[in-house]
Amino acid sequence: MAAYIGDPKHWGWYRDGGHLIEHPLRMKNIQLIVYLSNVDETTHCFSVSPESVKQPILDDREAQLKQGGICNLYGDAGTAVFV
Repeated sequence: MAAYIGDPKHWGWYRDGGHLIEHPLRMKNIQLIVYLSNVDETTHCFSVSPESVKQPILDDREAQLKQGGICNLYGDAGTAVFV
């Protein structure tokens, strides 16, 4: 995929999958993302809104963003992001 050209603050938030309540970390999916080009504040990046297993599950996107905030993950080409 080519590097994204456009507004670096263009976010399309979604959850990759539901919570797996039976798992101690409530996770169902694991991802490894590798940046093929340099990613910084001037480019589009992978962003997450962290949540703790000790917090209630929020189905409302805006409530989750307010609770967890936004973490933008930057790195040079070759950086691996494991979530």
